[in-house]
Amino acid sequence: MKKKMGWIMAAAVLVLMGIMPVYLKAQEMSAEEKAKVLEAANDELYRTEWKITVLPMWGPKESRKPVDDTLRLLDGKLHSKAFSQEGYADSNVSVTVQDDGMVVVETMQRNDKNGVVFWRGELSQGIFRGVISKQVPDKGTLSYSFKGQSSKMIEPTPTPTPTPTPTPVPTPTPSVAVSAEAPAPKEPDAAVPGTAAPEKPAEKKVTAPSEEPKAAPLVSASEKMKAKAETPAPAPKKKKKPAVA
Repeated sequence: MKKKMGWIMAAAVLVLMGIMPVYLKAQEMSAEEKAKVLEAANDELYRTEWKITVLPMWGPKESRKPVDDTLRLLDGKLHSKAFSQEGYADSNVSVTVQDDGMVVVETMQRNDKNGVVFWRGELSQGIFRGVISKQVPDKGTLSYSFKGQSSKMIEPTPTPTPTPTPTPVPTPTPSVAVSAEAPAPKEPDAAVPGTAAPEKPAEKKVTAPSEEPKAAPLVSASEKMKAKAETPAPAPKKKKKPAVA
């Protein structure tokens, strides 16, 4: 009893002196260390096919029969060969690193019969182990434990290299010659039976401009007398003789 009390007092003194928190903090991992552990864990989880043994944790021990299962992680989802046969779909996986460096894998699967399966596994030194909680309607919760390790490595599927699309060459448009000729007059539309033909617009008559009369040249009085003298006198008219009865 005295020895136990001595250890408690020693721990209390260390806490008061600030030594114990420093020791505990030294055991925690930094963010950079966690990131490196997480990267290595994801590479191991996703490139490995896991052979596990599932053992019921309920019922009499003599009736607990182990079941073999195969797990694969692909595209961020967990696939269980045994539970997929019961209709449980692949589900998204959460992978985290705790302060002590333990890698924790968690996910939840569902099927069309309202069944739910919770997975919580821990990855350490190539061993994958954990617990499964299966909730079945009208049956309650059934618990299982599982443990397994890598059975084979899975090579990642190479990403196909996209083929560059050739750039289409534009086809030159042929030039259209523009005719200098005036467009042909549009023919009138055919008359519809039972309707009057459209009236033609009245043609406008174009009158040529009349020429202005030229002014007569000026003639002097002497020239008028001379012209009158030169004009021959008209011949005298012959009298008709009366007809003889």
